[in-house]
Amino acid sequence: MSQNCGGWEGKPEGLCWEAARSFELRARAALSIRVRPLSRNPRCPRLFLRLSKPFVIMGRPCSSPERRRSRKGFETGGENDLQGGCLHPGPDSFRPRRFPSHRIQMMKSKSLLLLLLLLCGLLYLTRLGSVTFYEEDEPRFASAVRTMVETGDYITPRFNGKLRINKPILFYWLAAATSHVVGVGELGARLPSALLATGLVVMAFFFARAYGSVRFAGLVAFLVATCLQYAVVLGRAATADMTFIFFLTAALFAFFRSETEPSSRRWVLWFWASLALATLAKGPAAVVLAGATVGLFLILRGTLLDGVKRTITIPGLGLFALIAVPWFAVELHLLGKTFWRGFFIAEHFGRYAGTADPHHGPIWFFIPVLLLMFYPWSLFLPVGLAGVLAERRSKEPPLRLYALCWSAVVFGLFSFSGTKLPHYIAPLYPAAAILAARAWEERLAGRASRLWQAGAGVLALLGLLLGGALLFVGLDGATLERLSSGLVTESEPRLVVFGLLLGGAGVLGGALLLARRRPETAFCVMGGLLVAALAWGNIALAPVVARCWQDPVRHLAEDAAARAGEEGQLAIYAMASSGVVYYSKRTVAWVKRHEDTHRLEALARRGPLYVITKPSRVEKIPARLGLRELRREGAYVLLGPEKGIAP
Repeated sequence: MSQNCGGWEGKPEGLCWEAARSFELRARAALSIRVRPLSRNPRCPRLFLRLSKPFVIMGRPCSSPERRRSRKGFETGGENDLQGGCLHPGPDSFRPRRFPSHRIQMMKSKSLLLLLLLLCGLLYLTRLGSVTFYEEDEPRFASAVRTMVETGDYITPRFNGKLRINKPILFYWLAAATSHVVGVGELGARLPSALLATGLVVMAFFFARAYGSVRFAGLVAFLVATCLQYAVVLGRAATADMTFIFFLTAALFAFFRSETEPSSRRWVLWFWASLALATLAKGPAAVVLAGATVGLFLILRGTLLDGVKRTITIPGLGLFALIAVPWFAVELHLLGKTFWRGFFIAEHFGRYAGTADPHHGPIWFFIPVLLLMFYPWSLFLPVGLAGVLAERRSKEPPLRLYALCWSAVVFGLFSFSGTKLPHYIAPLYPAAAILAARAWEERLAGRASRLWQAGAGVLALLGLLLGGALLFVGLDGATLERLSSGLVTESEPRLVVFGLLLGGAGVLGGALLLARRRPETAFCVMGGLLVAALAWGNIALAPVVARCWQDPVRHLAEDAAARAGEEGQLAIYAMASSGVVYYSKRTVAWVKRHEDTHRLEALARRGPLYVITKPSRVEKIPARLGLRELRREGAYVLLGPEKGIAP
C-alpha cells in the first residue's frame, strides 16, 4: 500500500476508498451540503467540502510528516492546509465535524421572514394614509375614534352625535392608540388593520413551521399575504374586521397546538385569551365560529369528551372572563336595555336572520366570492382537500382535517345567514391557505394528481375571463362611463395594466402547469404577477378610485362646513354618506327619504341650511327653502342659501 495513505498501511486499497465514501455520505447527512470528490484515486481520495459560508475542512497530503490527529477524528495538516486540499479520515473514527443543521434552517427562516415582512410593507403600508376614506364603514369607525380622542370617552363609541354600539370596543382602542402616535386621520385609523394583517402573516408562518418545513411555512404565509380580500380591502381598511380575523385565527391556531402538544397547558390559555380579544373585536360571533370549528374537529376525530376536558378549564374560563366581560358589563350598566337590544338583538341576531340589513343573497353567494377573493390559490383547494383522507391514515398531525373543519364552519354558517356581505367569510382564508399550501408543497416535491391538471385548466380560464373583463372595461370609455355613473368618461390605462397583471397570473400560471413545466416556475410566475397587480392596485389604481368616488364627498363636506360656520345647518338629502360626517367635523342631519322635506324646513328655521345631495334629486327639494347650487363635483352637488357665507 502506498504511503499516501498513512495510518492505513496493510489495509486493502478498496477499504481506503470505501471508508472515504462512507465519510462522504455521513458528511452529506450531517452538514446538509454537497461533498464533491476532486479525485477518485483509491490510494488517496481527495474530498472538498463546499459550503455557503467560509467553513472548509481541508488537509495536506497524508504523507506529510506534519500530520496530526484532530479531536474530531480527522487527519489534518498544519499551516499550509489550503495548499494540499486533501481531507482524509483517521483510522479510528469517521465522525465528521458537524455544522448544526438547525442553524441552517434558522438562517433560512430568518431570511424568508424578512422577505415576508418586506412584502407586507409593500402590500399593506404603501399609501395607507394618502387615500380618502371609502364609504360606508370607514368614515363611521374613524369618526367614532376621533370623537373618543377629542372627548376622552373610551368606553362608549359615538358617531354623528349618537351611540354606535353595533361593534365592540377593541378596534376603537387600537385606532385611538395609533391616532395618538401618528395623528388623527386616515393613517391613524387604518394602521391597526395593516399591522394586524402583517402580524397575521407572521403568525401563520410560525404556526405552519411547527407542522412542516420552512418551504411549507413560507407558502402558507405568502398565500395569506396575497389574499385579495386582505391585501386590497380588509388589511388596509379602518374597520374592525382584520382585528377580529387576527385574534380568531390566533385562538384557532392555539387550540390546534394544544391538541398536538397536550403536555403544554399554555396553549389552552392562549386560546382563551385570543378568543376573548376576538369577542372584544366582533362580539359573540367569535365564540360561535371557534366553538363550532373546535366541536366539529373533535367529533370527526372521535375525541370530543377528552378535548372538551382539556380545553374548558377554570383558568381558561377565568382568563376569558377577565378580558372580555368587563367592557360588556360596564356598557350594560351604563346603557341598560339600549345596549342589549342594539348590540345583541339587532346587530347579531337581526343580521343573521336578515331583518336588520338589506344585503341579502342566494345560498351560493359565497362560492364566487371565495373563487375571486382567494384568486388564484382558490383553484388548488380541491387538491388540498383530497389529501385529508390520506392524512388521517398517517401519523402526522391532522392539520388538513382541522383546516377543512375551519373552512366548512365559516362558509356553511354564513351561507345560511339572512345577511350576506363578501367579507363575512374572510376568517376562513388562513385555513384555505393551509390547504392550498399543502397541495403546492406536494407538487413541488414531485407528487401530483389529476386534480392538478383540472385546477390548472380552470385557473387559466378564470384568469382569461377576469383579465379580459378588466381590459374591456378599462379600454372602452363608454362602458366605464356607464359603470361609474358618468364619473369616468375616458379609457383608464391604470385599469388596463391591473387587468393584464391580474389576469396574466392565472393565464400564464395555468398554462405552465398544463404544459407540465417545472412547478417552481409556475408558482413564481403566478406569485410575482399577483404581487405586482396588488402593488399596482394600491399605489396607482386606488388613488384614481378615490378621486372619482370619494374625493368629491370630502371636498363638498369641507366646503359646506366652512360656509355654514357655527350657526349654519348641514344636511344630507336622499342619499347615504358617512364621509360627509367625518370630513365636515360636525353633526349632520340625515334626511334619507324624499317625503321628509319637512325636516329640511325645520333645519332652515334654525339657521342657514346647506344640503349635499345628488343632482337627480335636487328638483324634489321645495323651492320655498331658497336653496341654489353652490358647487358640483363628481356625482354630488352642494346646495345653500342664495346669500350664503363664502368659505
